Amino acid sequence: MVFYLSKLAFWIFMPLTWLLGILFYAIITKQDKRRKNALITLLFLIILLTNPWLSNKIMNSWEGSVMDIRKLEKYELAVVLSGVTQDLKNEDGRVFFSKGADRVTHTVDLWKRKKIEKILVSGGNGKLNPTKYDQKECELMASALMMMGVDKNDIILENQSRNTFENAQFSKSIIDSVTNKKILLVTSAFHQTRASLCFKKAGIQFDSLPVDYYSSKSDFGLTQLIPNTHSLVVWEVIMHEILGIVSYKILGRI
Repeated sequence: MVFYLSKLAFWIFMPLTWLLGILFYAIITKQDKRRKNALITLLFLIILLTNPWLSNKIMNSWEGSVMDIRKLEKYELAVVLSGVTQDLKNEDGRVFFSKGADRVTHTVDLWKRKKIEKILVSGGNGKLNPTKYDQKECELMASALMMMGVDKNDIILENQSRNTFENAQFSKSIIDSVTNKKILLVTSAFHQTRASLCFKKAGIQFDSLPVDYYSSKSDFGLTQLIPNTHSLVVWEVIMHEILGIVSYKILGRI
């Protein structure tokens, strides 16, 4: 039940839901003053939420700086979190990625540099109504890792988790069976804070490697004042993470 309620809460608190809600209110209200105020609010929020300079500034603060992997120490195990593939029911063996493929490609880079020995891919199926025919995401990611040259014997799968909290909980026993040293946690930069809190709660010692950045280091220019839809996506990602942290805190998961 908690899993389903969290999915509903994420939808309710997304910026696009707010905009549609205000628009719907402006349409149905019978008072001209309220309609006018609603439309002014709607216009203000659209300008605010589609401003690329502001969204990049906020996301940059949230994600932090890029790490130099050349300076990383060596680890027996890296844990890579899922949430980056698309289930397109394809039959020819290809793996389709959404945004977040860095989680896989940067892990391959680390393995080839001999910065990590083994890779634990954590993630089952996060769909609201999964079927027995749905492939586990860790299996898709493992397939991609092997296509990029990673030895099958160096890949470990955790295929039960449906969210970040479960990633940490289900990975704990596997990690303990592989190493008693610190592991390397690899996930998207925007997701690193919530993931770190969950892995700390599970009693896992780790260092973090954020990848897959939404923000950029570009200098300010007039083009950053031109509204775009990507900025709205950035705000949705930030709100999703904030809501996730708050809900996990309320539920005692972090």
